Amino acid sequence: MSILSYNTLFNYYHLYQSNVSVIKEIKIGAFCSVLVSLLPSLIGIMVLIAGQKKEELHGSARWANDLEIKQSGLIDG
Repeated sequence: MSILSYNTLFNYYHLYQSNVSVIKEIKIGAFCSVLVSLLPSLIGIMVLIAGQKKEELHGSARWANDLEIKQSGLIDG
């Protein structure tokens, strides 16, 4: 039978709440477990956001170059 379960940190927190050094270690362990659990999701969200095509805020207008002007027939080339 395993002594670890889903609520092990909470049980230890309750049992050792008067011992400051143990509580500090329990908080560090809880933070690490939350970080390890959420990190893949955060990385996935960041990849999805970074992979989206950026919509230009004010359009994509630019000056035509000489080749484009010649191809449109506005000047003889």
